Amino acid sequence: ARGVGGGDTNAEAVVRLRGLPYSVTTTEIKDFFKEAGVRTGGVVLCEGRDGRASGEAYVDLMQEKDLEEAVKLDRKTIGKRYVEVFASSKAEKSQYFEMQK
Repeated sequence: ARGVGGGDTNAEAVVRLRGLPYSVTTTEIKDFFKEAGVRTGGVVLCEGRDGRASGEAYVDLMQEKDLEEAVKLDRKTIGKRYVEVFASSKAEKSQYFEMQK
């Protein structure tokens, strides 16, 4: 990711979601995090090896303070499902997608 001045100063402003409805959209996730700034293209829905939704996602946030707002949403609902929100990292996100190959 590119940041102002050539560096990404918010490299660790990432959350992992678990317990999402399988039909959730990236727009619904952005709406869920309306109090926290989500990077453009920052929502990535995870899939199982069969290509189906796994009920998990990673979300890249704009700033560290957005991470604080995001984790406050732990156990809030999207649709009828409560969603777990965990602080994560770009390294964990990359590792997850490497394991899916």
